[in-house]
Amino acid sequence: MQHCEGVGRIRLQVHCSEVVEVDAFVVNFKPLGFECIFGVNGIKSLGDVTITPSLGICFGPSPFQGAEEGLACAAAMEIDEPDFCASYDTDKKTWTVGCI
Repeated sequence: MQHCEGVGRIRLQVHCSEVVEVDAFVVNFKPLGFECIFGVNGIKSLGDVTITPSLGICFGPSPFQGAEEGLACAAAMEIDEPDFCASYDTDKKTWTVGCI
């Protein structure tokens, strides 16, 4: 079990957009091997996130806004990890998530 070392507020900015502040938990390890993990509140504060079929990530307003059909997801959007799995249904436009 890992413990939180502290909490704080950090300021983030995407390109020339408005600066936003989000809460941060400080730990002495890389959670899931990542330097930083954004929660839903952080993503919403940055103006959403778009994940392209090539798995490129773009924070802020979608570069596809205004497109008639919107962004088409890749045919097989799946995540399969030892303790977590998720898949995207392109017809229903919904994610199914499960813990193993």
